[in-house]
Amino acid sequence: MSDPIAKARARCDKQTGPTQSSGQGLEREVDALISATLRHHMLNPKLAQAFEHIEDQLPMDTEIAQLKQNMARLVVDALARYGINDPEATAFDLVAIGHGMSHAAIAAGHQDFDNLHRRIRRAVPGYLQQASSD
Repeated sequence: MSDPIAKARARCDKQTGPTQSSGQGLEREVDALISATLRHHMLNPKLAQAFEHIEDQLPMDTEIAQLKQNMARLVVDALARYGINDPEATAFDLVAIGHGMSHAAIAAGHQDFDNLHRRIRRAVPGYLQQASSD
């Protein structure tokens, strides 16, 4: 059985993703990725929290897995365009950083997602700088 809530959220994330900033510099593309990740949280924090909880409890169907894989591919492609070493592993880590920080903020009841966006943006450049020199 497929999950229509997770599908709707994944489609929204995919449609509002970083493709609009493609080719405008790594910092701008990373900012767009972070914005796309947090957009659903900013629009309706309580609903986003419910989505996160539901997604953690339900098995992922084929369509959701494909949508998530496509989003991961966007991140990998952006990193590869800018010569980041091992873009697959770096993309995985960047997604985990953003996901972990947003999950922790939601669990703590934080709803200032502009502030969270700025905090994630502080974490990512340092990681990318280290990743590009490895």
